Amino acid sequence: MEQRILFWIFVTIFSATAIITFLGITNVIKINKNYLTAMFSALILEVVAAVILVFQSFDFAGPEAVDLNAVIEEADIRATLAPRQTPEAFIISQLRESDKVPDLYEEMGGMKTDLDSLLEVLKDCEGQSRIIQGNLDELEKTFYIKIKRLRDQINRYDGVINLAYRADNKDNVYSLLIDIYTSLGMVSDGTPIYVDGNRENINFRTVRNMHKKFKLDNNIKIENDRYIYVTENDTILMIQKYLSIISPVNT
Repeated sequence: MEQRILFWIFVTIFSATAIITFLGITNVIKINKNYLTAMFSALILEVVAAVILVFQSFDFAGPEAVDLNAVIEEADIRATLAPRQTPEAFIISQLRESDKVPDLYEEMGGMKTDLDSLLEVLKDCEGQSRIIQGNLDELEKTFYIKIKRLRDQINRYDGVINLAYRADNKDNVYSLLIDIYTSLGMVSDGTPIYVDGNRENINFRTVRNMHKKFKLDNNIKIENDRYIYVTENDTILMIQKYLSIISPVNT
């Protein structure tokens, strides 16, 4: 009965050590190098011990002493022995190292808990990142759609729109400029782009001044306030400005 219990104890220890050591060697789990070395040695020791027990179970014309040196050589672990260390001393030292296995199990349990927490945080971050990226994509689509519509309006006016001429008939152009300059950060809460806050009553002078400032910021002078033009070149400058905002280049 005692031999049977002893047998299963060694089988359990051998199996646990083999599994953990294999996972550590293949980097499935992170194990301190010193622990991994100790566990690998313990695994080799258990293999050696199993070999010894197998040989002892056979009676080859009477009991025969096991040559530990031959076993060590056969297991190819001679290099792991310290200088002048006997096989017996090596086996004893590895048995002592195997006592650290329960502590390693406990440490691995804590590491798994920390890993699970980090994975949850990572999932939350990935979710937030997808939401933000989706919002940015929609914002970019909206901006470029506004640019496309403004270019369509420019083409309707044969390539040039004079904001100062018959502004009342250019509500669509003024509305597009308001949306574009809002995306470019040129409109604040205090900017009087609407008369008395009525969104249906655009303050044309304010929008024209914004467009004049945009052109001046790009070294395009306006000589006469009666000729404030919107051109396709302006839309190119708007796109460049937008790209510098969403993807600034470090200089």
